[in-house]
Amino acid sequence: MQEAMIIGDGVDGRDAPGVLDAVPAGVLEKLTEWVETFDPSARLQIPQHLVHKRDPRNVFIARLERVSEARPDELAAQLIFDPTHPYHFEHPQDHVPGMMLMEAGRQLGLAVTHLFYGVPLDAMFVLNDVNARFRRFAELGEPVFVYSAVREKVYRRGRLMSMRQAGLFIQRGELLGSMEGSWSVYDRRTLERLRRRLRPEDGPAASLPMTAPAAE
Repeated sequence: MQEAMIIGDGVDGRDAPGVLDAVPAGVLEKLTEWVETFDPSARLQIPQHLVHKRDPRNVFIARLERVSEARPDELAAQLIFDPTHPYHFEHPQDHVPGMMLMEAGRQLGLAVTHLFYGVPLDAMFVLNDVNARFRRFAELGEPVFVYSAVREKVYRRGRLMSMRQAGLFIQRGELLGSMEGSWSVYDRRTLERLRRRLRPEDGPAASLPMTAPAAE
């Protein structure tokens, strides 16, 4: 039987949402290797255009890889956080803020589509839903990782149109929390046409992937 890391009770005594049930042992081995090479002074990070950022201080993904060629929809990522960040650390913090972790999760979703699913860099992303839950503090000065799985991919004419991604935040081999969300992908012209259709007087647009666009 393959060893796995299982989600337990949350900090409030309730079970964490079942976005993912476990981190496979093979992934834990990869993360263990990354821990051994962790150097916070190196400021390892992926190119900022992959997460739609201009300021490199706002890039929170250090590295990102597929788990294996046999499991192309499963990803492992290492996060990077600057304790002097002017927004997330505008007042003293002794841990990584939850909103910083959520932004890292959002960036992970963007980078995955560009690196592994052929989504153009000028594509527009619309967030449909997001759910996050935390059960431990993310400590500063130690690496934080994400194991995530892409699901519910929808293609049209060979292009990715929407997907769902679920992930687990991991530190010291323990689960910090989980995050799950889905989004749709558009070219700019299509999104502008869609927004014109979503006028308040039209009422609910049940056939559309969202009712309140939030372009990323």
